[in-house]
Amino acid sequence: MSEFESKSWWHYSTAKYITVKEKPLAFVHYTLQLGILLYIFVFTLWYRQGYQVTHPGIGAVVTKVKGAAYDSYSKTVFDIYDFGNSSLFLKISEVLF
Repeated sequence: MSEFESKSWWHYSTAKYITVKEKPLAFVHYTLQLGILLYIFVFTLWYRQGYQVTHPGIGAVVTKVKGAAYDSYSKTVFDIYDFGNSSLFLKISEVLF
């Protein structure tokens, strides 16, 4: 019998590459894997609707913008009044010629 034919559904390998050829142990192994997946998808996500859980924010970030921003592409100058109270401008890159 070749190596490929000797392996079946009831054989599995661990991280140390040990092949276990015990049907009851393989059954327990795959049953635990299936149970964990069913718990995650059926109970946590579907029954308890865990994908819709939200939590209130903890803490706050306060920023103060001073000065002006210059857009070299459109040749426009922006100051605090152009952005408004609920906006923030972050310069993330600069192209020098």
